[in-house]
Amino acid sequence: MHPSLDWWTELRRIQSAIHRIFEQVLGPQGKASLFYPDVNVRVDPTYVEVVADLPGVPATELQVYWEGQALVLEGVKRPTYRDVEGVRVLRLERPFGPFYRTIPIPWAVNPHEASAVLQDGWLVVRLPRISDRRVRRIDISVQGD
Repeated sequence: MHPSLDWWTELRRIQSAIHRIFEQVLGPQGKASLFYPDVNVRVDPTYVEVVADLPGVPATELQVYWEGQALVLEGVKRPTYRDVEGVRVLRLERPFGPFYRTIPIPWAVNPHEASAVLQDGWLVVRLPRISDRRVRRIDISVQGD
C-alpha cells in the first residue's frame, strides 16, 4: 500500500474517533451536558450488564434505548435545590441538566429481551447475549422510582 493512503486512512480514523467523543460529551444535538453519568459494564457468557449512577433522576425523566451497536441513556437530572429570594448558593458541586450517554456494546445482544430497573439512584440494564447483531434501535422501558 502506498504510504499516503495509510496517512489518509489514519486521518479518517482519528476524525471518526473525535466525532464519537464529541457526540458522547455534547450529545447528538450538540448541547453540552454538565451531568455525565458514570457507568460500569460487566459481561458473562449469557448477558451484558450496564450499571449507571443516576442519583436524583426519576424513571419519568429517563430514556433508555438501543441504537446501532450501543446502549443510549438520555434524560434530565433536575437541581436538588430551589431558588429562594435572599438565599445564595455558595457551592454547587452536584451537576444537573440534560444528559446523553452512549455506551458502545461490542458483543451481540438481544435488546428486545433487555430489562432496565432504576432503584436507589442505580440504573441496571441487562442485555441477553446472542449470535446475531442486526438490530437498529429498540426502546427499553425503565421501571422504578
